[in-house]
Amino acid sequence: MNLRTFRALALTAAALAWSGLAAAAVHAPANSSISNTASVTFTVGTSTTSQDSNTDTFTVDELADIDVTRQSAATVTTLSPATAQSILFRVTNLGNGSEQYLLTGNTTLGADQFDTANLVFYVDDGDGLFEPGTDDGLAVTSVTLASQSFDDVWLVSDVPASRADADLANVNLTATSSHGSGVAGSELAGQGDGGSGLVFGTSGGTDTDVGAYQVSNLSFTITKSSSIADPFGGSQAVPGATITYTIVVTTAGTAAATSVGVQDDVPTNTTYVAGSIRVNAVVKTDVADAEAAPACDYDDTNAGGIHCLLGSLSGSTSNTVTFQVTIN
Repeated sequence: MNLRTFRALALTAAALAWSGLAAAAVHAPANSSISNTASVTFTVGTSTTSQDSNTDTFTVDELADIDVTRQSAATVTTLSPATAQSILFRVTNLGNGSEQYLLTGNTTLGADQFDTANLVFYVDDGDGLFEPGTDDGLAVTSVTLASQSFDDVWLVSDVPASRADADLANVNLTATSSHGSGVAGSELAGQGDGGSGLVFGTSGGTDTDVGAYQVSNLSFTITKSSSIADPFGGSQAVPGATITYTIVVTTAGTAAATSVGVQDDVPTNTTYVAGSIRVNAVVKTDVADAEAAPACDYDDTNAGGIHCLLGSLSGSTSNTVTFQVTIN
């Protein structure tokens, strides 16, 4: 390896190391101090002397920078009417200090067919499920976030009655610094953590993202139950007993759904009873064939379990699927 090649490799390695450090760097805390002192060393005759400069010190300003990103699907399906319909957003403090961000929303964005009502916000409790009884318990109007931390916030509103299938309602969530917003790089003197200056970051101290509700006036409910018949004429769950599973699928509303399928796995330590699938008490085959919907099969469409294609459903319907297994 010649000297030129060695130097090139060394410079490349140094650049990669620096880029890794830069990517992993965290912000200097707001209101922290950065100090620096230079020194000069010199020799006169046989005496070597070192002399320090004055110390240069400055205080780090708080950077107000925020990101709002929708976590739910682009459109959330809902009935009409419906209350407390939820869309999840993540609000992240990209700055270097603790900051309060005010939450606002807009339900009149346009480019849609209707507006929702009664807009409120909840902070998620960490499980990603909207549970108004546990998600902070109360509706919130702001979140206070430490540097580089986030809260997941539910935007919740009501869908009015008499909306048609496929009607859309656009909504947004905006988070804005409690100190306001401004041009990136502009400063509010003394407004940051500990009396430091507050400088607006790339976001200008405010950010927003959009979600939407889309009406689909068809709701599904699925319930499952079981009954046991043991070899002795009783209902004990002993080896050799037969379990009959009953799955009831009900719909309500005015919309139509296509390719409605129901599947269930045969539990461990049980064996499927051949030919036991029924839909609305009608016997179904165990193989995927040309059987008209509702059509069922075992260990084919759903490996290790049953599958029934109910076909197209609309309005108020109820379909009952049953099958049997024996306990090994």
